[in-house]
Amino acid sequence: MHSALAVANHLFERAQQARLSLTGGQLQCLCYFAHGLRLALVNLPLLDETVHADRDGISIASITRLGLHGSRPVPQLLTEVRPTAAGLLDELAPVLDPQEPALSTVDLVWSRFGRFSAYDLGVFVRSAGGPWDETWNHPDRVDGQLHSVASQPLAADGRALPIANSLIRRWFRELTIQENRDQASADGLAPTVMARHARPEETLSLAAVKKLRAP
Repeated sequence: MHSALAVANHLFERAQQARLSLTGGQLQCLCYFAHGLRLALVNLPLLDETVHADRDGISIASITRLGLHGSRPVPQLLTEVRPTAAGLLDELAPVLDPQEPALSTVDLVWSRFGRFSAYDLGVFVRSAGGPWDETWNHPDRVDGQLHSVASQPLAADGRALPIANSLIRRWFRELTIQENRDQASADGLAPTVMARHARPEETLSLAAVKKLRAP
C-alpha cells in the first residue's frame, strides 16, 4: 500500500506534464479511481488509508487535511512533515518509486479520467449502486445503527463514513467485467463470452467512461 499523498503527487506531475490544472476534488476522485481499479485488478488496495463517504462524495483524509477538496486548486506537490533522526522536523513531498508496479494502474486512470471535470468525476463517484451510494445512502445511516459491512455505527449527521474496500473492489470489478462484455458484444462475440471468462486485468477502459464526455 502507498501514501495517498504519493499517489496524488504522481497524478499532479502528470497534470503538470500535460499543462493541466487540478482541483482538490478532481485529485481526490482520481486517487479513489486508482485505488478502486487496483483492488479490482489484483485484489490489493493502493492507498494505505480508508476512503470515506460524505455528503459531497468521497474524501481522503490526508489530502483533505491539506485543504485540498472541492474546487480549490492544487498549487504544488503535496507535502507532509516527518521527524528526522536528529529529532528535527522535515517537510517532504512523498513520491512513488519509478519501478512500482502499481504505477501502470495510476497512469491508466490518468489517461482515461485526467481531463474530466470535477463535476463529471463527482457524478461518477455518486453513481447509484456504487460504493459511495451504498455507504452514504444506507437505510440504517439515519438511525445510527450498525453498518453490516463496515461494522461500526453510522453517523446520523454529516460526518464522513468509511467505505469498505470490499464494496469498492466489487463495484470496480463489475465495471471492468461489463466493459469486457460491451467490447465482446461490439465484436459480435457476446454469445461466446461469459463474465466468468472475462479477465479484468487485461481491459484498458471502464464501462462508466462511456457515460461521460471529456471537455
